[in-house]
Amino acid sequence: DGLIVATGRSASHLRVLAESVVRNLRARGLQRRGVIGAMLGPEGGEDIGTSRRNRRKSGGLAGKSVDDGWMIVDCGNYVV
Repeated sequence: DGLIVATGRSASHLRVLAESVVRNLRARGLQRRGVIGAMLGPEGGEDIGTSRRNRRKSGGLAGKSVDDGWMIVDCGNYVV
């Protein structure tokens, strides 16, 4: 078991990195073996401005899309 930490330069960069990990898991057929990341894809990367509570917390970013700054892929024995 392990944890792999990677950083990206922007929200779109993080999304591309996470999707690349998922694509490789699926290419190996790991969704058939029950690997969550291969079945469901990455988690995180949500727009924090979507709920009223989060818009209030973020200082009123009405109408603006603000990413929460993280994504995670459960790869079975490893989390990326």
